[in-house]
Formats: sequence, C-alpha cells, structure tokens
Amino acid sequence: MTHDDPSTEPVESALQASAALTSATRRGAPLVLIGHLASQLIGLGTLAILFRLLGPAEFGLLAAVLPAVMLPRMAATLGPGIAVMQRRDLSQMQLSVLFWLQVFAGIAATATTVVICWLQARYYHEPALFAVGVVLAGGTLFAALGNQHQALLERDLRFGAASLLRLVAQLIACIAAIGWAVYRPDVWALVIQHVLELAVLFVGSWLLLKWWPAWPKRPWHVRELLNFSVAYSVSSLVHFLAQNLEKILLPFFFGVTGNRALGLYSQAFGLMIKPVYLLTSPLTGVMVSSLAKAEPGSELYSRLTARFFRMSALGLFPCAIGLSLVSNDLMLLVGGGAWRDGGELLGWLAPAIISIGLQNLAIFVLASRGRGRELLIASFWLLALLLQGAAIGMYVGGHNAGNESLNASLGLAIAFTLVHLFVWCLPFLWFALQIVQVSPWQIARQLWPAARSAAVMGLVVIVTRELVFKQDNYSPSVRLATLVLTGVVTYLLIAAREILQLRREWAN
Repeated sequence: MTHDDPSTEPVESALQASAALTSATRRGAPLVLIGHLASQLIGLGTLAILFRLLGPAEFGLLAAVLPAVMLPRMAATLGPGIAVMQRRDLSQMQLSVLFWLQVFAGIAATATTVVICWLQARYYHEPALFAVGVVLAGGTLFAALGNQHQALLERDLRFGAASLLRLVAQLIACIAAIGWAVYRPDVWALVIQHVLELAVLFVGSWLLLKWWPAWPKRPWHVRELLNFSVAYSVSSLVHFLAQNLEKILLPFFFGVTGNRALGLYSQAFGLMIKPVYLLTSPLTGVMVSSLAKAEPGSELYSRLTARFFRMSALGLFPCAIGLSLVSNDLMLLVGGGAWRDGGELLGWLAPAIISIGLQNLAIFVLASRGRGRELLIASFWLLALLLQGAAIGMYVGGHNAGNESLNASLGLAIAFTLVHLFVWCLPFLWFALQIVQVSPWQIARQLWPAARSAAVMGLVVIVTRELVFKQDNYSPSVRLATLVLTGVVTYLLIAAREILQLRREWAN
C-alpha cells in the first residue's frame, strides 16, 4: 500500500486531527492553570486588603444583592457561551443569531435585576440594596456583550490570550476597588470591582477577536443550539441557587441584623471555593472544546477525560483537607480579628471542595456532549437535597445558645458539606460518566493516588499541630506558615511519583 492510496487518507486525517487536538490540549491546560493561579493570588491579596478596609456588614450587603444579579445573568449568558464551545462547526449566521439572542437576554436580565432589587429594598427597608443592584445590573450588559467573544477565543484554542485578558481585567478592577476603599470604605468599592472587571473583559475580547456579528436572518436554524443553551443556563442557575442558599435564607429570616453572619459565611464560602475555581474553572474551555472534538465513546475521549480528572484531583484533595485544618489561622491572617468567627465556617465548608470540584468536571463532560436535559434534571435534584439539608442545619444551629444568625449560618455550612460529600457526589459522578460512556472505575483509579496522599498529609499536619502548637502562644501567621509548609512538603514527597508520571504522560 503506497502513500498515495486514497484508502489511507481518512485514517491519516483522523490521526492527525487526534494528534493536533491532544497537542492543543496539552499546551492549553497549563496556560489556563497558570493564569488562573495568578488570578487567585491577585484575588486573595485584594481580598485581604479589602477585609481590613471594609467590615463584614459591607460584604453582607453585597452578598444579599448577588442572587438578584447572578441568577438572571447566568440564565442569559452561560448557556450560549458553552453552546459555542460545544459545537464542532458553527456558521457565521449561527454565531450572529446566538450573539443577538444573548444581548436581548442580557437586557431582559438587567431589567429583571432592577425589579428584584427594588422589591428587596422595600421588603427589607434598606434603600442601599436598590442602588447597589442597579449598578451591578449594568455589569450584566457588559457580560452579555462580551461573553460570546470570550467563548470564541477558547473555542479557537487561544487559551493564552483569554487567560491574559482575564488577568488584566481583574488587576485593573482590583486596583480600582482598593483605591476607592481607601478613599471611601463602603460597599461601592466591591461594586466597582465587580462591574469594572466585566467592562474590561467586554472591550478586551472584542479587540482580541475582531469578530463583528451580522444581523440574523434565519434564527430558526439554531433551534438545537438554543435548546441546549436554555437547558444549560437553567441548570447553571439552579446550581448557583443551590450553592448560595444562605444569601436568600439568612436575609429572609434575620433581615439586616443578619448582615454580619451573611458576610462571614459568604466570604468563608468564597475562600473555600477559590481552590475549586483554580483547579476546575480554567478547564471549562479546554475540556469542553477538546472533548467536543473527540468522538464519544472513543479511546481518546476516555483518555482526555481521565487526565482532566487526574490533574484536578492532585490539587482538590490536599486543598480540601489542608484548608479544613488551617481555617481559623487563615481567616485571622487574611481578615484580622473582626473575621475570627468565619474560621469555623470555613473549616466546615472546606471538605466540600472535593465534591464541588469533581462535580464541576462532570458537568463539563456532560456539556461537551450537549446533554443539557440531564444537567437540568441533576441540578433540581441537588437543589432539593440542599434545601432539606439547609432547613435541618438552620433549625438545629439556630436553636443553640449564642448568636442566633451566626449559629444558623454554621448549621448551613455543616449541612452543605455533608450533603455534597455523602449524598450527592458519587451518584452524580456515576450518572454523568455512564452517559458519556466513560468507565467510572477508570476515573476512580485516577483519583485514588491523590486521595491517599492527601489523607497521609492531613495526618502529618494534625500531629504537627498537636505536638508543636499545643500551647496557644504562637501567632496565626507562624502557625499557618509552619502547617502549610509541613503539608506541602509531605504531600509533594508522597505524591511525587504520581505528579511526575502525569507530567511525563501529558508531555508524551
């Protein structure tokens, strides 16, 4: 058989496509992870400064408004962005239709946010809720205008440019927020940070991509994309609601007096979720774009899926265990004495890092195959489970002696973690992997080395804490630095073989 034999062309073409996809994925994943690591470090540093300039009440005021902002925004923007990355081929007409649908949905979401915030302000007798909500609603317009361009950057595998743009936008917004907080320490520093980042992302993505939408002529040709987009958006909305029940329940039961507890909980949750964002969110574009181009049920699809889980697990497991053990010192170091009560909340929330991280990866896998209906059903199940857990947790916590709202928030944190770890995680992973024809046992084998190494690391950190810091005469910074260094060194020594093997495989 010669090289000119036409029968070899499809095979050679498939092999070349597979090699090109694997190469792009191999280059893209480290870029986005490095970019997101830098992003989290910038965010943590900014948060530490804002913690000292602002109090828990200001963060609580922002947290009370966020559901009214984020739920409509997610419904308008998340689905179309994933739909763009999830399809192998899209015409210019289809892209234009999706863009304008997203813009119109963004306008509707903005109006919805304004109405909800007006109702909130009247119900809670807090005029600031309306003013803050109106400005944050403007960010929804920026998100709707820039979302598709950012998705197209990742669909075209331009991961480096997309990561750099996010870093620049975040840095500009953080500097502006700190500057405002120094001048006027109020909630508007947080609002400026939120809206300005979205505005820079909007402008930057248009400049980088240089794609201009046309006016759509045949919108019915995107019906399949629209169906998936709606299903994904609604499932993301329900999922966000499930993870942010405290922003609705605490203000409802405790009103303005619960702002401090809400601020403590929301920022403890924010610190907990940072490792999840670091280790899974950057992979959204890489996973969905890469897996969407691989044949379902193929060896390449299973191999890519397994490696994404394996790479993320190496960070998820030690972060969950380590953060739960150093939560009190971390909260004191980042926020100071005013945030001391948030340490216990963070300690209970931290183990959920494992479940949320693995769950996010499973969601990306389902999205790569356009399984919006299954995502929607699963999100409602999770919401129902967490609502039951939240009701029990708030009831038990609220009836303990002490600060009622703070105890209720602690009950919420405990219930959140228990439901995620022991009720939801494994069934959802099994469900998602079976749908895309990937063996759950294959993924379990990828997770085991990280889980084992993290468990040993946790034991070493506990022993070190009990032996070295039994006397409470050390500063939080000394304890934190010692325990973190002990945990990192221990984990790297135990997991060294797994890390090196994954690195060799990824580079091969």
